[in-house]
Amino acid sequence: MLCIQAEKKARIRNNKLEQGAAKVAEELQKYDPQSDPNATGDPYKTLFVARLNYETSEHKIKREFEAYGPIKRVSICGKFLCR
Repeated sequence: MLCIQAEKKARIRNNKLEQGAAKVAEELQKYDPQSDPNATGDPYKTLFVARLNYETSEHKIKREFEAYGPIKRVSICGKFLCR
């Protein structure tokens, strides 16, 4: 009985993994960042940083990341609003 339950869980897990992989592959085929009207700049050269302190400024972020290369633009977004 215990073996049957473990097999059922494994089968369900594998089905979910396969469905997720198929959905990712389908979305990847539809993904075209060049046609997004809300995108500014090159989406392949965009870095998202989460969980920033509220007192962090764009200047501080730029200063930290300039060690890795030139930074064109920094925008801090919060609750769907960018400044």
